[in-house]
Amino acid sequence: MIENGRTNREPDPRGGGVQWLGVSKTTLFSLLPLCAGGGLFFAIELRISGLPTRRCEFFDPVMGVNVSNEQECVLAEDLRMKNASLRFRARVAGGFYLFSLVTAAAGETLFHGWLNYAVGYIAILGMVAVTLLLFTIFKPVNRSVALLAASINLVGLVFEALRLNPRAVDIALVLAGVSCLLAGYLIFKSTFLPRNLGALMALAGLCWITYLLPPLADYLSPWNVAVGVLAEASFYLWLLVKGVNEQRWNEQAG
Repeated sequence: MIENGRTNREPDPRGGGVQWLGVSKTTLFSLLPLCAGGGLFFAIELRISGLPTRRCEFFDPVMGVNVSNEQECVLAEDLRMKNASLRFRARVAGGFYLFSLVTAAAGETLFHGWLNYAVGYIAILGMVAVTLLLFTIFKPVNRSVALLAASINLVGLVFEALRLNPRAVDIALVLAGVSCLLAGYLIFKSTFLPRNLGALMALAGLCWITYLLPPLADYLSPWNVAVGVLAEASFYLWLLVKGVNEQRWNEQAG
């Protein structure tokens, strides 16, 4: 309830702490990374749309002056903006993944208590941005599969934010594995990324899916974690350094 312009806060009977309008503070803070990730994605879109334009002219030997062809200029400018957008998204996705990986590792080893939660949410925020950016990159390959992969990963991030592990199963990691398998398929079917990267992402997905059976995951640990991280990080490192083949992406998108 809201009384006298102030929110009436009540204890959460389920142990979630203080409530605002019937929603526990823990749940609200857990969903913040997802909301902030969406805002970050749109900020990136605005940053791309705000890139400066260029003058498009060519020399006419008959008239002896520089003239412009409006239609050709528009097409050339559209292509330049699209390529700049693509390079930017690929590199930002790679950078955010590596940032989230390092942040999550630091949170698990260096911080405790509320700092552990805070650092964990920062890492989740980075992965939300990665998920949205990958969807835009893989749309030309298969929009439905790209949307499915993004949706599954976002659901997994919700489980991670809420720290839900029903029956001791790390659902967040299992869903991340399914998303990696779908991403591997999209990479393999694409023309703008090396197919070897698709095999690496599929391998990472299989490593994360072992957590569906905790005894199997414990038996394979730490090799399933090491292989999964190295395989997945290799793909994102490629995005950060090499990006994607812009010409082939445009051909597949067209």
